[in-house]
Amino acid sequence: MTTIFTCEECNQTYEKGWTDEEAKEEAESTFGISTGAVVCDDCYNQIMYNRAKEIPVFKGTREALNNL
Repeated sequence: MTTIFTCEECNQTYEKGWTDEEAKEEAESTFGISTGAVVCDDCYNQIMYNRAKEIPVFKGTREALNNL
């Protein structure tokens, strides 16, 4: 099993904190689907914040917010 991953939102590399199965279960329970996309905790938190605010989230949103 690979112990590192690259976040699909910010493109940074991190050490995995969950197994692939745990991540899949979380995606299915939170979003109702498993896209296979893997994001870091910071990007996940930003996605959830945007979701709560009903703000559309698109790839690169985090980078744009950091540049404000």
